[in-house]
Amino acid sequence: MFAPPAVAGELVFVGSCSGTFYAIDWHTGELRWSYDIRKDGKQGSFHGAVLIEKNMVLFDTDLSCAVDGIGHVYAADQESGRIVWKYRSPAGVSANLLRARSSVCFGTTFAEWGCLDPTSGKVRWKVAPVAGDRACEMPMWADSDGERLFVVASDGAVVGLRTSNGAVLWKRRLGARATTSPTVAQGVLHIGAADDHVYSLKATTGRILNSVDVGGRPVGRPTVTRDGVFFIIEKTTKPKGFLIALDPAGMRVKWSREHARAFASEQPHIWRDLVVVGDCAGDVNAFSVADGTSRWQMNVTGCIRSISSSRELLFYGAQEGMVYAVRP
Repeated sequence: MFAPPAVAGELVFVGSCSGTFYAIDWHTGELRWSYDIRKDGKQGSFHGAVLIEKNMVLFDTDLSCAVDGIGHVYAADQESGRIVWKYRSPAGVSANLLRARSSVCFGTTFAEWGCLDPTSGKVRWKVAPVAGDRACEMPMWADSDGERLFVVASDGAVVGLRTSNGAVLWKRRLGARATTSPTVAQGVLHIGAADDHVYSLKATTGRILNSVDVGGRPVGRPTVTRDGVFFIIEKTTKPKGFLIALDPAGMRVKWSREHARAFASEQPHIWRDLVVVGDCAGDVNAFSVADGTSRWQMNVTGCIRSISSSRELLFYGAQEGMVYAVRP
């Protein structure tokens, strides 16, 4: 399960790459309802983030990069599983779904980005920032500050799109190809690149404010909080896991922690005062947000690909199909 579990009320929502979306009672693990996406066409995977929208749960689908695969964005009633609307895409929809003002925005394996009306599922706009590029590629996730949608184009540049109509507001090439999703806070966009740097850009213009050498290639999806910006790092010379925290402005590395194996959960997850990450041996590690001190470690079965939480529990999604609800 690559997409992070999402919690709303008494339910946790997960998509299994066997082709089924599930609503599970997070108290008991009992199945409330499920939906088989394969009946709607050649699709079977979930790689994007679920979006909770009022009394609905929105989820997107794909078939990785299968040439004849399609995708959808679905809106289902949270309690009953009734499909309220569905948008059919000729390409897989595999980036995160995110709210941007009055729209729900998505990204496809054809390097397109678009926004939908959340009440009807009708397309408001769809664009490809790099014209003519139809090579199938799993897109980096996006972020938004409401006015702008920030995406990584298929050529590795960072692009700011106007959320109302998809117009390109700016495009910025970094010192190397972008290797992480962008994340925005306080008017600053943070993103990692293949030259082992994390860049901070002015969200309104794309101007590079600063860059920090982090000693390895940033990967996955960074997380930003008022305490800092958290990245997973890969080093080709050391098959280990590295987690770093930058200061909130992205100006310097506050702390760095090393793990025996590469982290497989693609995004550092913030829970209370902890940052939580997992690996493919089933180890889940929790570090202090403030200084990176190891707080606890536990082991479960499977390769941990995603982590989310409620106020009380942590939820782990394993590549082998297991979902865990854990009270540390």
